[in-house]
Amino acid sequence: MKNVIQDIIVAFIFFFLGYVAAFMLPVGFIEEAIELEVTLEQLADQTVNLIADYNFEELSFMVHEEKGLTFSPYPYIQESDLNFSADEVSNLNGLDDVYTWGVQDGSGEPIELDFTSYYNDFIYDYDYANNADSVTQNTVTSHGSMLNNIEEAYPKAEYIEYFVEGRDAELGGLDWGSLTLVFEDQKLVGIVHGEWTT
Repeated sequence: MKNVIQDIIVAFIFFFLGYVAAFMLPVGFIEEAIELEVTLEQLADQTVNLIADYNFEELSFMVHEEKGLTFSPYPYIQESDLNFSADEVSNLNGLDDVYTWGVQDGSGEPIELDFTSYYNDFIYDYDYANNADSVTQNTVTSHGSMLNNIEEAYPKAEYIEYFVEGRDAELGGLDWGSLTLVFEDQKLVGIVHGEWTT
């Protein structure tokens, strides 16, 4: 009989604690507590896997609600870099429209591509999710002659860089690539492509 009473008391305590958590704590308290346990690297890994899967519909839920998502073909961030809202990002999978994403390094020609072509050339040109040689936080591994101004363009942000070393011996390692994911308030605000520039 004693054990039954103890079980009832324990069950009541758990019920009471559940009631307090559900009805008496501030709205969003539990969600915020969970979010605080997610590290930047974990958030970036989840993001890069969605990018690898070409799943921009799911990725849109990670985009900053107010600032949207800016795509930069090179690590020198410019105000003219294209920015998409979360709703627009969710529709990128089937987007056929051609955009001007920036200017080609070297030739100075405009980068006029549909999204799939831009993705292949200036986002996921290497398998960063599975074959990155290094993953660093708030650190740039390598760069060409072009200035990297991520920290100036996003002064309140943190970023994770996925870096793939050059593979072609004839190019002396200059065929390296990088994918940098920029976050503010644990929300994605920038996808920055890096490669050797002249």
